[in-house]
Amino acid sequence: MVNTPVGTMTHIVRLVIDTDTLTAVEENPDNDEPDNEDSETVVYSVPVVMMSEVNQGSTSMGNDALDGNAIVTVKDGKSTVQLTVKAVYYAGLYGHLTKLWSYPSADSMNYDWWSDSDYEISADIAEYFTDYGLNYTSGDETTYEFPKTFIMERDSEQEDVIYIRISSDAMEGFDQAARLELDWANAVVAEDTETEIQVESPDITVSDSSPKNNQTVTVTITAEDGAEIYYTTDGSVPSESSNLYSGEFTVTGAGETVTIYAVAVKDDVSSAVSSADIRFTASSSSSSSDSEIEDGKYWLDIYLWNANLDQASMGDSAFDNNRQALVTVSNNGTAAKVQIATNPVSVSGYTSALQGIKSSEVSISVEDADKFTTNTRYDGTEHTFTYVTLFSFTTTDLESEYIPVEISVPYTPMDGITENDGGLHCRKT
Repeated sequence: MVNTPVGTMTHIVRLVIDTDTLTAVEENPDNDEPDNEDSETVVYSVPVVMMSEVNQGSTSMGNDALDGNAIVTVKDGKSTVQLTVKAVYYAGLYGHLTKLWSYPSADSMNYDWWSDSDYEISADIAEYFTDYGLNYTSGDETTYEFPKTFIMERDSEQEDVIYIRISSDAMEGFDQAARLELDWANAVVAEDTETEIQVESPDITVSDSSPKNNQTVTVTITAEDGAEIYYTTDGSVPSESSNLYSGEFTVTGAGETVTIYAVAVKDDVSSAVSSADIRFTASSSSSSSDSEIEDGKYWLDIYLWNANLDQASMGDSAFDNNRQALVTVSNNGTAAKVQIATNPVSVSGYTSALQGIKSSEVSISVEDADKFTTNTRYDGTEHTFTYVTLFSFTTTDLESEYIPVEISVPYTPMDGITENDGGLHCRKT
């Protein structure tokens, strides 16, 4: 009798050994030595282009920053992809790529992976260079350090497409989705490529990459045996004069992104720089009460978020001076009129304003407008147009957190992003 837990199926079987079929096992009949040698390392120089994920068929704004082919090192079924970048002029700006993240092999960009440490991998920065900043085109010759070489660790040997997220100083705070297309048909073996990185870059682990404001986040950093770790939390590039890591530490913030940079040093050789972002955001303002909202007037905080990502849209600054909407609830708490005011914006030195806004879910009415004149940064000329100073919409859905909107903010770099799309796609929350 076999005592078996309820719901478990147990099979009682017999193992029959047929001794009549017994044969000797030949031990390495070909006298081959076991293959314990590491597989060969091959380094390729691969033509690469950075394509936009927003405007399909168009190159990304970051494409002109690519400086030469990708250097792909292939070994043991995996690869290391090295990108060298340079400064780029875009719409009057002198910009640089500052961060890059990559994602697992996929058929399309999965925006749910953004800021998810299970999928998103921050590229290591192997080398920096000194260059002028954003205002160089305006005569400012102050110099700064910018990434020159990004390195991505991949779990495949030869990928045709790699989906990435990029940050640039020209669009600080507004990351862009892009994809790298590698032209393996025209790749060549790189003859004299030397691997300069001899120390593995440290691994940075954070207890929460998207905490609420003022929450405490624990940071742990590890590196290879015998290496010392130096780190920064102020956005500067770490060196041996930075904080020496001696154990886990905590950081906190409110309404900001804290970037942890770390470098490992062993036998006077430094690794590539690793980084991890911690984005502190406000708690959700949605109510947990199931009761109806009483008729009356209310103030409600508003933000303009990216249509696909949990980050502010570039157009969010149009509400910096008017962060509260006036909500008038009527019909026994079943309908509401929402009135929202706007202000002119400044985006990377450009001045503009909200020229238009529309939604696929609600009818938006312009209640007031005014004239606005831009500065000359866009094309050397001032432009005057009518912008929306107050708009409203009525809804019977008092539970949804977002409504989709398309906005137009002309004579800024946003024109370049949305020129094939009819507007900047966002969410109003």
